[in-house]
Amino acid sequence: RGRGAVAAARTFSAGGGLAALEEAAKLVDAGPLCAGVRCRDGVVLLTARSAGEGTGLVLRRASLVNGKIHPLARRLALLTTGRASDGQSLAAQAQEILAKRGSSAAGEDREAHAHVARRLAARMHEAGMGETSRPYSSACLLASAADEVPRLVVVDPGGHAQAYDTFACGLFSDEFIEALGERDTTKLSVQEGLKLITDVIAEITRDAEIAEPRKETKEGSAAEDPSSKLHLQIAVVSSSER
Repeated sequence: RGRGAVAAARTFSAGGGLAALEEAAKLVDAGPLCAGVRCRDGVVLLTARSAGEGTGLVLRRASLVNGKIHPLARRLALLTTGRASDGQSLAAQAQEILAKRGSSAAGEDREAHAHVARRLAARMHEAGMGETSRPYSSACLLASAADEVPRLVVVDPGGHAQAYDTFACGLFSDEFIEALGERDTTKLSVQEGLKLITDVIAEITRDAEIAEPRKETKEGSAAEDPSSKLHLQIAVVSSSER
């Protein structure tokens, strides 16, 4: 299991790039909840945002820091989180890497996820260590179901790639991982995993720590702020032919 990006960036970085990498990782950890869960026959990716992210200051912030799912092939998808512009750039580079490899859109290339992860990791590491460049303030979650065993690989801002069964970063990632408990998601089907995730999100949104402070009304009763609700973007990368 994994959570957050700061620790990974700290252990992988070297020399004078440490401070910049930690700042990049902190931006990822301060972003919206983004997670990946590996199941028996696929991987579930999700990103969550507050229902209040629609107007004013929150909209401007969401345009700078967000999570977004990018389909790369039928059985390959990428979730980027952190600085929005960096995420878009990394998604475009992933497409370019696949095109140069000659991977088909059918997503039958069993090593495509590893190839993309290695190339993205190398580019992100180079950017973080360069004297005239800044680190990518984004993390990448690659999900593949092209092989018999589904894969979830995370590349942190420092360019460190690692495989996980479950991973979460961003706001409420600790609550998400803790709510999953000791469940072995690799024994679940993607449909069972999807139900588990939605149940976990429901549990999180019921937690008082996530809700905005409740305001006293004129009648003296507490009213729930609608911004405490989460909207989900979910992608299921499955080996199923459906």
